[in-house]
Amino acid sequence: MRQDYAKIGIVVVTVLIICVLMFHLYGRTNNPSSADYEIKSGNLVFAPSDRSLPKACKSSAIPLQHEISRYAKKQRQLTESEKSAVSVCRKRDLKQEHKRSWDTFFTNKIEYIRWNNHTYLNGDSTVIEVGGNVGTFSDNLQRLFRPRRYIILEPMKRFFDMLVSKYRSMSNIVVLNFGLSSEDRIDWVKVDGGSTSRFLPNKIPKNLLAPLRQVNSTNFFLSMAVGFFEVDLLTMNCEGCEYDILDAILDSNLINYFRHVQISFHHLNGLGDTLDRWCQYQQLLSRTHRLIYQYPLFWESWTRKDLKQ
Repeated sequence: MRQDYAKIGIVVVTVLIICVLMFHLYGRTNNPSSADYEIKSGNLVFAPSDRSLPKACKSSAIPLQHEISRYAKKQRQLTESEKSAVSVCRKRDLKQEHKRSWDTFFTNKIEYIRWNNHTYLNGDSTVIEVGGNVGTFSDNLQRLFRPRRYIILEPMKRFFDMLVSKYRSMSNIVVLNFGLSSEDRIDWVKVDGGSTSRFLPNKIPKNLLAPLRQVNSTNFFLSMAVGFFEVDLLTMNCEGCEYDILDAILDSNLINYFRHVQISFHHLNGLGDTLDRWCQYQQLLSRTHRLIYQYPLFWESWTRKDLKQ
């Protein structure tokens, strides 16, 4: 009995400490705080504004065990009408449409929509970018909107070091040296600029390859307290990992906590039937979000239905 009381006491004290830290670290301000600096120093602590603090931490109530995490798995079963839509979608010509989207996107300079479309971002926003590469996207979002918390995931050491050096003086930016996948894993890949991917075949000696570290997508988002808090923008350009990430957030209620989702879709041999997967995502995403722009099978952006943009 004493051991049970001791366990309960530990849980209660832990929760109270978390609540106190949330109040102190997550207060709304447009200036980088010491908490932001601590994150940059390496602590994986998510720091959203106080607008989304858990109700239990706003009151004197002690949250129950099931209230500490709001993550919930769900069945990703398509309705008959959704299955019918997927069946029609699968008749599209993947190569032709992807090429058309690619040409339109870059030839007509429409690519700038990737960053200038996010006018809802401001000095209190949180962004998670998966696939930072050399920082083109983050540079433009910082220039235009200066979101308060910007987390970049870049698994390739060469680009990670470049990003760390570039943003050394910007305390609102955190750079993490790993990518996301369906599981914790390390792959050895050929570094090929913005096209580096574990889904591309290579036959060169291992001593010429570089390690690509990935962590389980669900575990990462939960460690960032997604589910307690909302992310203003999740943007993915990660050479194939977007499928694992979408599976993770669509197979659970995590999708509800991403206000805006922007995706670059890739179609590599190691990804299987990407047309079928893309067609299913169109139906699943449309349950909670609405399409803002789309260049089919290439780049697109979604906004949660309860938001104006």
